[in-house]
Amino acid sequence: MTTPFGPLIRRELPRTFSTNHLLATGAEMEAASKLSGYFAAHAVLVAAGQDEPFVPFAGCELPDGQRLLITFTDDQLEDAVAHGRSWLNENLEQAIHAVLIFEGFITFEGRRTDAIITEALDYSRTGQILRSLTPYSRSGKRFSLEATTLAPSTGQSTDMAIIEAAYWRGVDCHMEAARI
Repeated sequence: MTTPFGPLIRRELPRTFSTNHLLATGAEMEAASKLSGYFAAHAVLVAAGQDEPFVPFAGCELPDGQRLLITFTDDQLEDAVAHGRSWLNENLEQAIHAVLIFEGFITFEGRRTDAIITEALDYSRTGQILRSLTPYSRSGKRFSLEATTLAPSTGQSTDMAIIEAAYWRGVDCHMEAARI
């Protein structure tokens, strides 16, 4: 598929994971957080299995419950992340919520470290954004994670306990990755 932002690789995912029950209760950001946790878990699985940074990707859920995984295959990581952010902002898929996942560096406890970064967007009337940072380290075949930090957009009136619980439910839904 070619978009104004370049080529995308689009794959439909099985419907074993859905957030539609949350949308029925008006908990749009909770649904976006659960989706973010699911795809963050997938990113951990991918990152743990390779030595190179993974290709930035996005996951989204459509109004009919269909989920898509889209990868951004630009030559440079920074371009792929920019491509992903443009895709997230444009919402060409007409998703109800989506999440962009990529690797980057953060300063954690005074040291620069690798991290899996997510940026989830709820496209409903709230338009809220939730970011997560999961620092990790790799030494030989050993892959270890630090605690994940969730950060809503400034000015959001969100019950973080509900958002965090939804995120971890999403992680737990990815059976293979939740074991890491």
